[in-house]
Amino acid sequence: MSKSGAVEGVTLRRASSAGEPLTPDVVAWGEKTFGTPVRDHYGQTELGMLIGNHWHDDVVHPVRDGSTGRPLPGVTADVVEGRLAVDATASPLFWFAGRDDDVILAAGYRIGPFDVESVLITHPEVADVAVAGRPDPEGVRGEVVEAFVVPAGEVTADRHAGLAGELQALVRDTYSRHAYPRTVHFVPELPRTPCGKIQRYLLRAR
Repeated sequence: MSKSGAVEGVTLRRASSAGEPLTPDVVAWGEKTFGTPVRDHYGQTELGMLIGNHWHDDVVHPVRDGSTGRPLPGVTADVVEGRLAVDATASPLFWFAGRDDDVILAAGYRIGPFDVESVLITHPEVADVAVAGRPDPEGVRGEVVEAFVVPAGEVTADRHAGLAGELQALVRDTYSRHAYPRTVHFVPELPRTPCGKIQRYLLRAR
């Protein structure tokens, strides 16, 4: 998850995004910069687009912070035990349960990396961040949360410990005490696919 800069002199009628979820500040940035909100959507290569903040006049709704929208017409979907489930009997012939490889299972809690990243990216010294789960070295919690941070500007090695503590406290105090990163790694860049998606499996393998 990275922070975006302003774009001047650009006028758009509509703006849409798919892939990594959008944070509320990106939606607000689109409204301020382009005069229109960036509408988030959710889909999979195997299934096409399932959920969206639709533009068509017949199905348009106000954008809600942190929401990828509503099921497309003809799709019946709901959240079941933290997963997106599609009712195949009431939808076109496909079904999807979720991506378990990114969910972090720590001490009985299911933690979504994006939720933690959304908190960490608000720190002014963070330019980009990704969160992944790693096996608990103590063998107690199952997994632990680890953060990989690209600092904004030059951050000296002497500052790393203090910044790591601030980031841990930020998540612990404003989001959840069980979801804060036990370890914060400072890296020059994050591994991404050509279309910009974070490759968390590479972070887990480090």
